[in-house]
Amino acid sequence: MSTTGVDWTAEQNRDIIRIYFQMLQKEQDGERYVKAVYNRTVQEQTGKSRASIEYKFRNISFLLQEIHHQSSRDTYLRKMRSGARSTAR
Repeated sequence: MSTTGVDWTAEQNRDIIRIYFQMLQKEQDGERYVKAVYNRTVQEQTGKSRASIEYKFRNISFLLQEIHHQSSRDTYLRKMRSGARSTAR
C-alpha cells in the first residue's frame, strides 16, 4: 500500500508522532534503539517511504525544539517582567 505523493493523513501523523515519542523516551532513558526499526514500523503502518518518514522525523524534531525554545523564552520574559515590577515598587 504505497502512499507516495499523497499527503499524510491525520491518522498517519498520529502514528509517526507516537513512534517518534517512543524513540525519544528510549533516548532519554539512555536505552539503545535502532531508528531503522522504528522507520520500518512506520512504513508498515502508513505505506510511506523511508525517506518520507526520515523527513517527517526531522520535522517533528524541529518543532519540538521550537516549542522548547519558545517555552524557555516565555519563562525568561516572565521572570524579567516580574523582576522589573519588583524593582519598580
